[in-house]
Amino acid sequence: MFLKKTGSQAKAFPGKNVPEIISALQEKGERNVHIENRYKDYVEIIDTISELHFCESSDDAERAVEIVLNEGVDINVPGKNNRTPLLWASLSSSGEFIQTLIDLGADVNAQRINDKITPLMLAARWNNYTATDILLRHGAKINSQDVYGWTPLYSAVRKKNEHIVKCLIESNPDVNVKYKENASDRIQLVRGTDRGIQAWHYVLVEKALLPLFLRRTQGGPIDVADFGLILMSGWGKDPPENVRQSIREMGHTFPDTQSHTVLHVASKSAGPKIIELMVNCKADMNACDMDGFTPLHLAAIHGNIQVVKKLVELDADIELKVDGKDAADLAQMNEETDIEEYLKHKRSLPLRDSQAP
Repeated sequence: MFLKKTGSQAKAFPGKNVPEIISALQEKGERNVHIENRYKDYVEIIDTISELHFCESSDDAERAVEIVLNEGVDINVPGKNNRTPLLWASLSSSGEFIQTLIDLGADVNAQRINDKITPLMLAARWNNYTATDILLRHGAKINSQDVYGWTPLYSAVRKKNEHIVKCLIESNPDVNVKYKENASDRIQLVRGTDRGIQAWHYVLVEKALLPLFLRRTQGGPIDVADFGLILMSGWGKDPPENVRQSIREMGHTFPDTQSHTVLHVASKSAGPKIIELMVNCKADMNACDMDGFTPLHLAAIHGNIQVVKKLVELDADIELKVDGKDAADLAQMNEETDIEEYLKHKRSLPLRDSQAP
């Protein structure tokens, strides 16, 4: 199996492939179980896929036809975890190759066993517009969910793939599905110095302060206790592996909540066009997540002024509060001055004109 190597000028492990890097880390006593498991999984996947799967790499539709029709290979022959040729191809293959597999009888709703990923989810996530369009026209389920509850639309919005979102919206997806959220996503490792000595802290950051926290940790002094709950602390540059593992296990004990919608996700970092597409498809602009945050709240917290303006233009409620704070207050907490002033101006109008500058 051919494995790529790092560049000769790489700062770490120059000219090494993955097995060599893993071996070097083990020799240094710095094992990374996550990397080792990912590599093991990759090797097992490659060992189980067929020649039909590999036709994808050269976009060889003619050879795929020969393999299926002349050699009798099942078009849905599975690799590890039911990775069918169509699942394998949906990330980046051409429309012609995708169409050929479907014409040969490929299951457009096949799911990987381990994570329930479908071809449409992969095409949407990896920005393969042609594959997305073809799969939808051949019956791919628009609201299918993976093991995390993510739909194709959710994946496309997270990746800010605007034209994919538009393509999916045309198939009328459920835009108000509640997705899983977990507070463990807000556990942050902070490295720095404490009274001149290297130190580290694991902090469970408050949702309303996460963007400001991330900015502050890029440089300058910070009192991490001002931003949330300190879970663990220690001296040295990095926490030892047993502490990292303990934090991972702690994260697994946090309950999942069916909390936020795809509009909540989009409000953090997507553009106004995606917001408008979803609102026009009846997305609830004032939906609250488990903690009471609306899409407008999150847009204000994350400094997404164009989305703040678009939501206000579309008549989102600027007076809704979470823990006694409205969107303007949340913007102020995160030092988003332009958003704070814009929302306070809107809040001050007797009869709010959403079209006013």
